[in-house]
Amino acid sequence: MARYDITGVGMNLRKVPNDDGSAKLKILGIVLGGPAHSAGVRQASFVAAYLNVKFKF
Repeated sequence: MARYDITGVGMNLRKVPNDDGSAKLKILGIVLGGPAHSAGVRQASFVAAYLNVKFKF
C-alpha cells in the first residue's frame, strides 16, 4: 500500500458503484494496530452500513 495520511479509525475507503446505480464503500487499506484492524476490519472488504444504517449515495 502506498503511503497515506490516514487518521480517525485507520482505514482508507473508496466509493464503488454497483450495476443498479447504488454504491458501496470498499476498504482499500488499513493501519495495522489501528482501531479498524483491532475491530477485525480487513482490506478489500466492503462496508454496507454503519450502526445498522445502510449507506445511500
